[in-house]
Amino acid sequence: MKKIISSLFVLSALLVGCGPTVDDAVLFNDLLVKAHTGCVDSEKSFFDACEGLNPEEIKSSFERFKQQVDASMMIVKNIKNEKEFAAFKASGEALVTSYKTLVGKEYDEYAMLYTLPEEQYDEAASARCAEVADKINATLDPLTASFLEAQKQFAREWNFLLTKD
Repeated sequence: MKKIISSLFVLSALLVGCGPTVDDAVLFNDLLVKAHTGCVDSEKSFFDACEGLNPEEIKSSFERFKQQVDASMMIVKNIKNEKEFAAFKASGEALVTSYKTLVGKEYDEYAMLYTLPEEQYDEAASARCAEVADKINATLDPLTASFLEAQKQFAREWNFLLTKD
């Protein structure tokens, strides 16, 4: 009887030890945050370039933004799949995938509108620019909120503290 109980204890300890650790969860969190902040930071640089109204800077900033979104997609896709992390990963993946979709359409149009010659940038172009910005925000804002909530839940489940670095 003692051997069976001892064997069960050792077996259960091995099974628990095989799953992801808190350190794995923190690393996973950090990778998803890196993917997200890469998109956010490059998006901000792109919008700053648009405010500068320099077509060449807008184009180069947009290219860097697209490259960053691709790099963020690779980070998310290359993160090891752990079933315990699936919900948080799905949230991060949905957010980065939306950036990827928007870069190919809405952000591209936004860049095109901001690089129009001054004489072609009329009220219709300005109105369209506002519509595109609204669509971007309407798409990303709820996904960002969902990602941040999933991150908080993930940190609670894995018992680690979220900090701003």
